[in-house]
Amino acid sequence: MVGYGRLERFFGPIRARLPLTQAWAAIALLSIALLFATSCSSGGSAAGPTDAPTVAGWRGPQPLPPVKKPDTMLTDTSGKPFSLPAQTKGEVTLLYLGYTHCPDICPAVMAELGHVVQSLPAGVAGHVRVVFITTDPDRDSPAVIRKWLDTFSTQFIGLTGTTTEVASVTHSLGLATPTKDYIDEHGDYDIEHSAVIWAFDAQDNLAHLEYPADTSAADFEHDITRLVQRGWPGT
Repeated sequence: MVGYGRLERFFGPIRARLPLTQAWAAIALLSIALLFATSCSSGGSAAGPTDAPTVAGWRGPQPLPPVKKPDTMLTDTSGKPFSLPAQTKGEVTLLYLGYTHCPDICPAVMAELGHVVQSLPAGVAGHVRVVFITTDPDRDSPAVIRKWLDTFSTQFIGLTGTTTEVASVTHSLGLATPTKDYIDEHGDYDIEHSAVIWAFDAQDNLAHLEYPADTSAADFEHDITRLVQRGWPGT
C-alpha cells in the first residue's frame, strides 16, 4: 500500500480527525486513485518536496532537494528560546509537526518514535534527537506539550511559537500553513497538517530522508543507526 505520507504529499493534508477505520478506508481509495495518476507530479505543491525513489541501502524515501532544518527561533517546553539548527547540531534529528489534541496520527507517530529510540543501542540513541513542533500554538503551551510528550519519552524536545513563527517553519519545509477545521459550537477544532517525519543528518543539517507515518520500526532503526554511524554519503 502507498504510505500515508506519500498520499498526504500527493493529495494534500488528510484530516487526522477521521476514525482509524475510515482513515484507512480513505487511504485505500486514494491508493487506487494513484494508479490512475501516473502522469501527475506533486513537485512544487504546498504539501512538500518531490519524492524520489528510495536510495540504495536506505529504507526511507529521499526528498529532492534535501530539506534544510527550519531556522525560525521557537520556544521550548521550559519557555526558553530554541534554535533548531544550533541546538541539534552534530546530532541526527527526527522532526515531526503535529498537535497534542490530534486523536490518532500524532500520538501513534510519537509512540512509534519513542519505541524506536528506546530500542536503539545506547551508543546510537545518545546521538539522536526527536523534535516535535506544534501546529496548534493556541492550545499547545510549553506545559501542555511537555506533559503530552512525557507519555512517549521525557527526552523528546517540544517546541512552540507564535502562529506566524509556526507558519514560517511549515513554509520552510515546503508545507501549507496549518489550518483549523471542524470548529464546533464549543469552539473545538482539529488541525490539518502533514504526517511526515524528517531525518536530518548530523553533519550538514539537511533531511536526506523522510518517512510516512506508517513506516515500520525496523526501517526507522535501520536508517537511524546508519545515519549515526556513517552519516549521509558525501557529508
